[in-house]
Amino acid sequence: MKTRLLSGQTLGTTSEYDDEEEQRLTEEAERTAAQKSLQRELQFEQEMLLEREQRIRQIEGDVLDVNEIMRELGAMIHEQADTISKWKRCI
Repeated sequence: MKTRLLSGQTLGTTSEYDDEEEQRLTEEAERTAAQKSLQRELQFEQEMLLEREQRIRQIEGDVLDVNEIMRELGAMIHEQADTISKWKRCI
């Protein structure tokens, strides 16, 4: 009977230990899952920022191209205006 009572107490303690261990493992798994989820979110945000930066650089380059075209157009118009003025004087 003593052996049964002692083994019953040991089983009770082991059961409690197993429950605590299981709870600890569950909490650790939840923390790991949360960290992985956060890491995926951060990686996604980083990729979005890089893509945004690339688009901004593309727009910046396009604006510089348009600026150069406008300068060339202005120079052409000025040259044509001079040509027309000289032509009118000849007439």
